[in-house]
Amino acid sequence: MPMLTILCCILLLQGCAAVALTAGGIAAGVGVNYTMSGVAYKTLIAPMSETRLATLKTLNLMEVNVTQDEVTKEGWQITGNAADRKIDIELEKLTSTTTRMRVTVDKGHTFLKDRATATEIIAQSVQRLEKDRMTAEADGWGN
Repeated sequence: MPMLTILCCILLLQGCAAVALTAGGIAAGVGVNYTMSGVAYKTLIAPMSETRLATLKTLNLMEVNVTQDEVTKEGWQITGNAADRKIDIELEKLTSTTTRMRVTVDKGHTFLKDRATATEIIAQSVQRLEKDRMTAEADGWGN
């Protein structure tokens, strides 16, 4: 009898589970990882120059005030702010076609991190990369 109840619940709640998994798994779908200190990061199969442009477009769309955009020894550093948040983005060139993106969003205090905003910056940057690639391919600039 308990097995029948469980089976019925699974069948009846199947749609709800899909919605919950979709809503809860957006960051997982993008593949964002976090350090113990709340820093979000992701490795992208994209040259650093493309990743940087997609990130700047994302920050512009999010109305983030970019205060720094410069080359570093490891790759590229982009800094900005929005409301009471300080946004630090590090792009590290791993290979000519692979870039590691590291995003930290401090929420008014060094120890308070805004993981949701960091995740959204990465997710939107990934989407922008995909859109830019599709546009380039449609224009004949792709593979």
